Order: sequence, then structure tokens, then C-alpha cells
Amino acid sequence: MSLAALFRWVLWLVLSLLLIAILGVLYVAAHIWFVAREDQHPRSDAIVVLGASQYNGTPSPVYAARLNHALELYRLHVAPHIVTVGGKQPGDVYTEAQAGKNYLADHGVPRSAR
Repeated sequence: MSLAALFRWVLWLVLSLLLIAILGVLYVAAHIWFVAREDQHPRSDAIVVLGASQYNGTPSPVYAARLNHALELYRLHVAPHIVTVGGKQPGDVYTEAQAGKNYLADHGVPRSAR
């Protein structure tokens, strides 16, 4: 085998492996992008909303976004109950769970569902 033929063979091998690696990364990225946009709503017994900061009974923007998503799922009849969880810092009047419950009540969720 001549040096030029060996060089072409090694170049072909390296380029082939590089192409396989690039295609693999692109496949994984596309699959992640596609799956991340699927939103399934299987029927559940309850929707659990994890607490985040609350300010004197008012949920933080992050917590409000979680509660709004729970409200959307509740209104789509994904689950008959919404459970809020979360503690409080020393000096707080409300727990995160209480602030979430009050938020849900203000948005029309009946007491039997929270």
C-alpha cells in the first residue's frame, strides 16, 4: 500500500467517524427538542405544587407560575385535587403551602379541591 493510499484511507476513516459523531449529536439534540415539546396530561389523583418563595402571603413569580400551571391542569380535569407544599422562614407569617392555598382560592379553586 502506498503512502498516498494509506493517507486517503486514514482520512476517509477520520472523516467518517467525525460525520457519525456529528450525526449522533444532531440526532440526540433533535430528539431532546422534540420530546421537550410534548405535553401529556395523564389522569392523576392530585397535582402537587412544590413551594417557592412567598412574600407575606403573596407567591413569588416562580411560585405563581407553578400555581398557574397547576390551575391549568386542574381546569383540564387532569386531577381533582391540588396539593401545595412548602415551609416558612423564621419570621414569616405564612408558609409557602398556605400562600399557595390562598392563591388557588383567589383563582376559584374550591376548598374541597385544595
